[in-house]
Amino acid sequence: LGAAGDADIDARLARDTSLDGRLHALAARAAIPTAAAKAAAWDVLAGGAAAGEGAGEGASNYERIHSARGFWRTSDPQLVAPYVARYCQELPGLQTALGEAALGRLASAAFPAAIATADTAALVTARLGEAGLVPAVRRAFVDGLADLSYALVSRRRYYSGD
Repeated sequence: LGAAGDADIDARLARDTSLDGRLHALAARAAIPTAAAKAAAWDVLAGGAAAGEGAGEGASNYERIHSARGFWRTSDPQLVAPYVARYCQELPGLQTALGEAALGRLASAAFPAAIATADTAALVTARLGEAGLVPAVRRAFVDGLADLSYALVSRRRYYSGD
């Protein structure tokens, strides 16, 4: 993680300007382990900023999902830990902009499974207890929480601390 920076990604993108190349570049940029890269990726993922255009409503569903795929990848979970609460609170609010089906796909792709902590589980559980989640988002939260719970049980049971 972090082996490729913006210059490396730009060089590869110059060789492959297809939609697939642009989407993979977004995922790679989202995986860069810096606060600035994570903030820019979050702007695409949840804020709707079009890639390379700053804030706005221009991000496609594909761009959002690919940013989500790279976002949680980091060797330093503390870098993205503050975004867990933002995921729980901000993503459900995108229903008007995206529609329920697209938002459900994004909520699944962006679920913070890589931050497998009791705090993450508590935040997701608390949000599930609140009103206002559309069924597709509720399903993404429930499915993600189930996988997260399995990971937490596995860590408690098998992690030896080595």
